[in-house]
Amino acid sequence: METGSHMETAFITGCASGFGYALASRLLALGYRVFATDKDVEGLAAKLGNFPDLHVFALDVRQDEAVQQTVSRALAIAPVDVLVNNAGYALFGTVEEVDLEAVREVFEVNFLGVVRVTQALLPCLRERAGTVVQLSSVAGRTVFPESGFYAATKYSVEALSEALFQETCSFGVKVRLIEPGSFATKFLEHAV
Repeated sequence: METGSHMETAFITGCASGFGYALASRLLALGYRVFATDKDVEGLAAKLGNFPDLHVFALDVRQDEAVQQTVSRALAIAPVDVLVNNAGYALFGTVEEVDLEAVREVFEVNFLGVVRVTQALLPCLRERAGTVVQLSSVAGRTVFPESGFYAATKYSVEALSEALFQETCSFGVKVRLIEPGSFATKFLEHAV
């Protein structure tokens, strides 16, 4: 979508399926330039369609250097107006039984991945009075048995988003927190 003298540009993580895919498709149809990222991007460009303003990047949000390189490649094409931190997955199990390495992994993706990408893009977003959209979950507000670790990652995103808003609102940065419940995505197929 053209606003003023530039085309709006969105950087979205986790675009291979679910909300990330749906949002990338919608924004492309609305005329946005989209940087669609995912750990596995095989076939993603073809699936999203033949849009001249679609740029697909393989990105594992668990890797500091990969985040920095991907953000640099994207910013060499165009500045980012909207960041959507969507990449994530669920981990279910009782507090007593879940392996701590699995807990570390889910925090690497669901929380630290959000931090990495946000930190990398924040200078650009601050300069453009852009928007950060955080995909949390209803689990960021309520917990049920065997959801404690997944919910903890989403509670963390909620706290981070509140702090981010307080730190950046005077620069015109907008922070939006989305807390979806259960939708027909492949979310549960990817849950551990």
